[in-house]
Amino acid sequence: MKIKSFKIENIGKFSDLEINFSKNDHIDNHIVIIGNNGSGKTTILESIALSLSWFVAKVKSAKSSGTAIQELKVKNDSPSGNIQIVVNNYDKDFSWTLAKAKRGRKNGTRTNLDGLNKLVDIYRTNYTNNDFTSFPVLTYYDANRGVLDIPLRIRTKHNFEQLDGYHNSLKGIVDYRTFFEWFRQREDEENEDKIKLLDSFKTKNVADSKILAQVNKVADKQLDCVRKAISTFLPEFSNIRVERKPRLHLAVNKNGKKLNLEQLSQGEKLTMAMVGDIARRLSIQYPSLTNPLNGEGIILIDEAELHMHPKWQRKLVKRLNETFPKCQFIYSTHSPLLISDFKDVKCYSLNDELLIPVNQLYGLDVNQVLLEAMDTNIRNVEVQAIVDDFRDSISSKNINKANQLLKNLNEHLPENHIEMIKSRLLIKKLHIANEKNQ
Repeated sequence: MKIKSFKIENIGKFSDLEINFSKNDHIDNHIVIIGNNGSGKTTILESIALSLSWFVAKVKSAKSSGTAIQELKVKNDSPSGNIQIVVNNYDKDFSWTLAKAKRGRKNGTRTNLDGLNKLVDIYRTNYTNNDFTSFPVLTYYDANRGVLDIPLRIRTKHNFEQLDGYHNSLKGIVDYRTFFEWFRQREDEENEDKIKLLDSFKTKNVADSKILAQVNKVADKQLDCVRKAISTFLPEFSNIRVERKPRLHLAVNKNGKKLNLEQLSQGEKLTMAMVGDIARRLSIQYPSLTNPLNGEGIILIDEAELHMHPKWQRKLVKRLNETFPKCQFIYSTHSPLLISDFKDVKCYSLNDELLIPVNQLYGLDVNQVLLEAMDTNIRNVEVQAIVDDFRDSISSKNINKANQLLKNLNEHLPENHIEMIKSRLLIKKLHIANEKNQ
């Protein structure tokens, strides 16, 4: 399943906003939305998540409802608002509309779930006839996902069924508690299988090396999926596991060194939790795939660069694509690094309720992206004004003015600053040129 197009009318600050994620029957896998704070990026992601919540609800129970549009979300000067979504699944388009009128007002557009009901009926019929039917992963990670709830013990034993892959999937959080409890439960079962295999060798005359080789081959398929995803996305990390001493915790090796997950930076924990969460849901919802990481899904990430060092920001989209190649990702970001280091990114700039496609940014340096796509100065405005005036004085060969501006610039920048070094060279060249002309 992938989103083909999306439209909101009179929701948040938007009167009429439409996004098309396809061109020539090709649907984009990585869509990035940029814009100033307050431009409405989060409103778009929340509206998409709200629409998808109706698919999740009705797959679980035909009579269930997804998240309703809150009256406060309807544009202030409008009596009603609506959200329309078109998804492509099974090589067909399915659309549905959600509408909300303010109290006492008429609704210009009605809720229409015909397309949704047809799509859900296909899944429910397939699931009735085949326990191994696959379901697309649908998740939303909001900008408040940085708070990780790490439990010290399992409160209750879960029965993690296939549709439990949708638990808390569109609430905006990284459901770390469920991830930990799921991981521990699966690992316990994996260890039990290893013990049973060891017991079976007790009465046999088998070399210890062969026994060890056989035991090491025992791996829970779902856990293996998570381990593979984390090591693909974060090559420096390996062997994520539950340890019980000195207290119950998740452990991981980083560059060969054993660490408690709590010893990692916030960015490392958050990234590992999100990647692990996506992989866990894929492993649950695609039981028939040899490699569940090749399953499909729609992943929404608000402020995708949250707590990430610039080096990680550069790699984020590429590594998500490598780890989850058939998932569709829709991001919002303030980072120029996120949109310039992966070729197959469709970028939209949001400004004054207009969503404008941005030209190909792949390969541009950060300064170009800041200037051309994000409409942001590359340095302090006062310093930039002096630099611009200095360059003008050099072009007009006004040495006296250039010397004065160089002194002004030196009041703001240290002697070894690259801009000071370049400016002194320009002054020197101008002096040499004047001396030759005398």
